[in-house]
Amino acid sequence: MAGICDGDFCFRAAKSGAGMVTLGGLNFDEGTVLAGEMIRRRGRKEFDVKLDSLERFLREEVSKALKGGAPVAINVRAATLRGILFAGNLVSKSGATALEIDAHCRQPEMMAVGAGQALLNRLETLSEWIMCLKESFNVKVILKWRGNVVDDLTVAKLAEKAGADAIHIDAMKQGVECGDLELIRKISENVNVFLIGNNSVRDVNSAIEMLNSGADAVSIARATLNDPSVVGKIALGVEEKMKQKENLKF
Repeated sequence: MAGICDGDFCFRAAKSGAGMVTLGGLNFDEGTVLAGEMIRRRGRKEFDVKLDSLERFLREEVSKALKGGAPVAINVRAATLRGILFAGNLVSKSGATALEIDAHCRQPEMMAVGAGQALLNRLETLSEWIMCLKESFNVKVILKWRGNVVDDLTVAKLAEKAGADAIHIDAMKQGVECGDLELIRKISENVNVFLIGNNSVRDVNSAIEMLNSGADAVSIARATLNDPSVVGKIALGVEEKMKQKENLKF
């Protein structure tokens, strides 16, 4: 969550029992930095980090997060190959385990420069980015996108073919309050890549529903806003349910 998930926030989530924490989103080229400034000016939270300050920021914030005991991913916003390679270089030197390509942000300013959700209309670009990152840097690559915008199975198969280590799907569906579990099921049945399910995971039951639909892991966002340690409480609850019901699918 931009402007929120810094090193301290991630530390608290990790310390409580999160399996991985994500720092960011952060902007890695001129277009996304400008978009972030515009978003911030209208009152929405954003990280105010200039390009020449990113290396130090990442080093310091990742170091804080790692003290919580969980691996760290960096959510990366970029609109250009130059930006994504710049991100790959910095993330690989920061101590983070994974770089998460953001094809998810739907803020108009970010989409206008070709970043975030706009990347779903540039699938060849996404494929190129994943392959370049895997070839050039020693870092895990995750592709995150918003579901039900384009053909999600096409995106998932593209990510798998390009060599992504994981896919992270916000299973959002207009007019539905809970996550689109059928979408998660469809993706899990048709690709062989680690699947992180997201959307409306607020408690133990919603986490288990997502996992039983085929997700290998779940991510928790808004439920952590007031208390990042809720991640650990949910993880512990899921573990207890697993012990009680051996037929749960994980």
